[in-house]
Amino acid sequence: MQPRFVDLHTHTTASDGTDAPRDLIRRAASLKLAAVAVTDHDTVSGLDEAEAAGREYGVEIIRGCELGVQGQYGEIHLLGLWLPRHSAPLDAELARLRGHREERNLKILDRLRSIGINIGYQEVLDEAGGESVGRPHIARVLQKRGIVSNFAQAFELYLGYYGAAYVPRTLLTPEEGVSLMADLGAVVSFAHPMLIRCPPSWFDEIIPRLKEAGLGAIDCSDCIRIRRGNIPARPSTCSLPTPSRRALRMAVLRPANRCRRTGNWPKRSA
Repeated sequence: MQPRFVDLHTHTTASDGTDAPRDLIRRAASLKLAAVAVTDHDTVSGLDEAEAAGREYGVEIIRGCELGVQGQYGEIHLLGLWLPRHSAPLDAELARLRGHREERNLKILDRLRSIGINIGYQEVLDEAGGESVGRPHIARVLQKRGIVSNFAQAFELYLGYYGAAYVPRTLLTPEEGVSLMADLGAVVSFAHPMLIRCPPSWFDEIIPRLKEAGLGAIDCSDCIRIRRGNIPARPSTCSLPTPSRRALRMAVLRPANRCRRTGNWPKRSA
């Protein structure tokens, strides 16, 4: 029997993805993915469209989102998978985060202006087009203007933690973020941990703490590829059997820099 693949970390134009939810699922179906988790940053606004497309194309849709929290070495991203359809606590937190995103975006543009790069906020909003607007959209404007040659350079020079226009966000602690989604019955996954610049020993400290708070999985395909010197543009896809809460909750939680490859990665759907 041919293995079937799932993608548990995708973004749409509801946040910083390049495809509308329906287009994302259509592409997933063309790649014969069994299921896709739609995990936009700080919003669930694309999920209804994705679910309708999933019914149309025969792809199981996992309701999710990606939540930013404040760690010791910068921002940590958490995936919430199998979110309930309605949740007042989560909706309130996501709305708060989107408000902080707007405040942060304006401060970033002020810092860029102070070093001679003048970008209007409407230009960023036009680039985004979705509910959750953030640094990736500013990066695209910088690239379109020819100020940077690529997306990564925008973060390295201006928008990333060590960039000239970096502005921190006011976020939940990692434990608070995990608990918020775990208490709703979601499977919570630590997203792309190897993109965090930290001592390897930090994972030995943070992972047990987050597991106590309800962490259920680690998004680890990037761990393997980075350690092998092959860094994809959007590392997240992993090979798993037919998705289920039980399968993810049985995932072995180990320090992310020790994750082991368990399968092959198909071409990404986004």
